[in-house]
This record gives sequence, structure tokens and C-alpha cells, in this order.
Amino acid sequence: MHEMSEAGAMNLGEKMNKNEKPAAMRRQSKAGHGMRRLAFWLLTLAALMLGLGTRPVFAAGTISCSGTAQTVTLSMPSSVTIPRDAAVGTLLTGWFSTSNVPNYYTCTVSGVVVAGMVFEPQSLTKAGMTVAGPSGATYTVWNTNVPGVGVAIGVTTYANQCGTQPWIDLSKSTASQIPLPWAGWVCNTSGTVTSITNGGQVQAALVKTGPITAGTVTGGVLVVGASATGTGGSAPYTVAASPIVSFSLTPTIVNVAACITPNVTVNMGSYMQSAFKGIGSTTSPAIPVTVAVNACPSGLNTIQYQFIPVNAVLDSTNGVLALSSGSTATGIGLQLKDGSGNALKYNTQYTLTSYSKSTGGSYTIPLTARYYQTAASVTAGSANAVLTFTMTYQ
Repeated sequence: MHEMSEAGAMNLGEKMNKNEKPAAMRRQSKAGHGMRRLAFWLLTLAALMLGLGTRPVFAAGTISCSGTAQTVTLSMPSSVTIPRDAAVGTLLTGWFSTSNVPNYYTCTVSGVVVAGMVFEPQSLTKAGMTVAGPSGATYTVWNTNVPGVGVAIGVTTYANQCGTQPWIDLSKSTASQIPLPWAGWVCNTSGTVTSITNGGQVQAALVKTGPITAGTVTGGVLVVGASATGTGGSAPYTVAASPIVSFSLTPTIVNVAACITPNVTVNMGSYMQSAFKGIGSTTSPAIPVTVAVNACPSGLNTIQYQFIPVNAVLDSTNGVLALSSGSTATGIGLQLKDGSGNALKYNTQYTLTSYSKSTGGSYTIPLTARYYQTAASVTAGSANAVLTFTMTYQ
């Protein structure tokens, strides 16, 4: 019908042009052209609708998966010794993984479907930090029951015909159709297979998240895995409620490494004012001072120490401290030197070079002390000084 109307309009236009009819007839001619344009667009729309109607549509495939509910053990170290002053973010263990099992789930399929294995954290809260995993991925760190100790967890999926996929963060979904908080991978089947398997594995490491209190990381089931299936498109994939694969971490005893450093009191003795001969003169003999560093654990990389004055440093070049505020003597300070006879540097890190990483043990730091004249005249009285001795363990 549209083709006949278009032809009639065109014939009418031809006759009008040849016979040069009045204006009224010319207006009819314009109307005829309008019908022609309308007919053209209707035909175009009809053609487009025809094309959409003949587009092929794939029939949805079907899938049915089965497996065995089980608990998989991720073996962590039975104990670790942590340097007390290790930096936040330091790995306290290496990375430990379960086996890569490709067939936690076996599925019967027909047509093209989507399937894989996904993972969900159990009773975990985020520690507010991340660390680099061993394969380049960045992992969220989760709190454990021990203050200052977190656990970083990564997962990977064996996704049927796509094989083993890259490691990802436990809190990361790789597709919008995977419902949070599940994380993992899925893969389309080819449409020619009738049976597939899906599986995966978990890896973890302990991480320092803050000041550590010694204790035992209880471990237990921290992650579960499940089968995820779908038929493609934008619809959410179905995560099976069972069977569930539970991944359980073994307990780890956390020890905080530090040496025992008892307080040191030094009796400087009594001296006559005549012992001081002028600015820079010192008392003699020098008094030996021994700082004990006891029961150091093995396994530390370094032990460092420093002396922090409570009062002012009067002469940093010669290692001279001001007397404490309760002292009554004037014109003198306290000079300290190290075991090699060099003036002690305050607020400066020294390394305990005698420490043995393989054996640990007890050590001493030898010093000497003298009174040092700092002014033209010296007055008698009490002369005391105080230092704070701190140690850093890495």
C-alpha cells in the first residue's frame, strides 16, 4: 500500500509540472511530495523492524554442580618472634597457601553457561591498610584477635575451561554479577563440553598493624568458598548455599622480641675543688659504667640503642651533660665516653655490634664517666645527672 501511494504522488507531480497548472494545483503537488517523504520513512522503519525481528537469539544453557562440604587447612607457622619496633606494614611471616585444587565442584552443563568458584571472608574486620601480595596483587589486611597483628588474604580460582586465574584480594569482585562480599573468578564454557570442574586456593600472611601485644593468633575458619554459576548477561550469578569449602588457618603464637635492660646507678665518688684546673679539666680516674643488655632473643636483624639526656647537653663535642636540677654544685657537668674512648653522642643510634642473630644472648655496653669543668669557677655541692637508655629492635 505504501508503494502505491508513493507512485501516485510522483505521477501527479509530473503532470503538474508539464501542464503548469494554477497555484492551487501546485500546492497539491507539494502535499504529494510530503506524502512521498512520509512513505519513505515508514518503509525505512519497517525495514529496521524487520532486521531486529530476525536477529538470532541463543537459547540459555543449563548447569548443575555438586561437591563435598569440607574444611581445608592453611598451615601457618606455629610461632613467630616479632621485633618490638618493626615498622607497621611489616610481614611477620612468609606467604602460606593451600593446594591449588581444580575440582572442589564438578558441574554438568548444556549450552553456554558461566561458572567458577568464589570466596567470602568470615567474621573479619578490615585493619585499614593493604600490603603487596607475592604475585603483584594488593591485599586487604584484616584484624586478628591479637592487637597489632593482622592477616592479609588472597584468593584465586580454577575456572573450568579458563584454568587458574590471577591472585586477587579477598575483598575484590572481578565481575559486577558476582554479589558482594564474594570475590573470585568465573568463566564461560564453550558450549561443546558437558562436564566441567571449578576450584581454587587461598594464601595468607601475618602483618604488623600497630603496637603488638604478645599472644596467640587463634586462626580458625576465616574464608569460605562456594560454587558460582550463571547464564550470562547482566543478571547476578547464583552462589550456591552448599556445599561450602571452609579454609581454616592454624594458630600462631606471637612473641615480641626485646632484651632486658636493668637500670644502672653509678657512684661518682667525692672530689676536692682543687681537682679542677680550669675549663675542660676532668676528674681522674674515669669511672667505668656498664650497661647490661640481657636475654636478647635470636632472629633479630639488628639491635640499636641510644642515650637521651634528661637535661641539656652542655658540650656535644666532648659529650658533656648538664647536672640535674636537684644538684647544688656549679661550674661542672658530667662527661661520658664510649668503650673506645670517644665522647658519647647523645640522641644518636648506636648498633649493638656484638649481638648474634643466630644465638641471641646477653651483652654489655662499656662506658666511662668523669666530671668536666664547664665554667671558670667551681662551687662544691651534689652533682647528679640522668640519662634515658632506649633500644630499638629490627
